[in-house]
Amino acid sequence: MEGAVPVIIGITTTLNEADGFQRVNVEYIESVAATGALPVLLSPVAGGVAANETLAEKALTAVDGLIISGGGDIHPRAYDQAADADAGDDLMGVDENRDAFELALARGARERGLPTLGICRGMQIMNAALGGTLHRDLHACGVTAVGHRQEPPYERTTGSVTVAEGSLLACALGRAGLLSVNSMHHQAIDRLAPGLLVAARSDDRVIEAVEDPAHRFYLGVQWHPEYLERHRGLFQALADAADHPARP
Repeated sequence: MEGAVPVIIGITTTLNEADGFQRVNVEYIESVAATGALPVLLSPVAGGVAANETLAEKALTAVDGLIISGGGDIHPRAYDQAADADAGDDLMGVDENRDAFELALARGARERGLPTLGICRGMQIMNAALGGTLHRDLHACGVTAVGHRQEPPYERTTGSVTVAEGSLLACALGRAGLLSVNSMHHQAIDRLAPGLLVAARSDDRVIEAVEDPAHRFYLGVQWHPEYLERHRGLFQALADAADHPARP
């Protein structure tokens, strides 16, 4: 409707260490814009945990929905309080400021009932924020011998997951059962956080999607739907959930 207040969807960014810029793949922005919602980028600050928790609280008051995007590995301290500071030295793209910001966003969004979609790393953040744990590396942990990291182009699918009947994920996609997906991760959920349910698994039983059945829209997927035209329903479902009657 012309003149209506647009639905605002916040999208978290990732730090490019080479140039110091915060960035996000344009596919996220285009996927949100295609729903009619307004994409807004949310970035952490280099101020440590407390500063990023404060920033997250402010961010949650400014958006109607949230996408926690993909990116680098999560430091083990996010889900293992006993982990040493150097425990993430063998991981890729670790940014503890981003971890702190997104963990606070994930917890706060759930508490507020804010519609949230976590993608790849974002799903792992949601699980860690609520008390779950991660496999630091699927192959090193002996969880699977199946490859979960494909090379470009990411618009092609290289594997499949089974979507649970009656799940929020199935409703958003318009289908349950076997679903072709892309795959760009080497970390994955180990122990599922309390309150979350598994909405999809890969053939090798790796958790590929989670959701909170008590929440209007709190969903995480391990693949990257922003690259897949047939998966754009996830973004529309997020925007629809964010466009609720309580909005002005």
